[in-house]
Amino acid sequence: MYYLTKIFEIPMSHRLSKLEGSKCINLHGHNIILEVTIKSNFLNSNDMVLDFSELRKIVNELTDSWDHGIFLNQTDANCIEENCVKHIFDQDPTSEVLCKYLYEKLSEELLRRYNTIFVHSIGMWETRDSKCVYQP
Repeated sequence: MYYLTKIFEIPMSHRLSKLEGSKCINLHGHNIILEVTIKSNFLNSNDMVLDFSELRKIVNELTDSWDHGIFLNQTDANCIEENCVKHIFDQDPTSEVLCKYLYEKLSEELLRRYNTIFVHSIGMWETRDSKCVYQP
């Protein structure tokens, strides 16, 4: 099995509405670092799983609106009135939730484009010492 990992940095903000007594209940921002790892048993005609630039293009298509976006629980959807990009989830937009969401979206896209490349894991660093990984 071959594994490829590409790193992405995305500034975003979120609010964790269920953390009473925590500063994270307030709207706050992160420069998240995404670690996207794909896998395959096969190499293409260029002797690669996938060119890194192609992986970057696909992930950027999925996350472009994340850049400076606001991630909210649907119960908070109206707490931000400004004209901004809002991403609404049916639960708090924690690192765990965002990793699984991106895993599922990227898996769909890779399946649509290729039949031998799969997502291995999605990792997200909220800070330099706090990381979450989703890998089913």
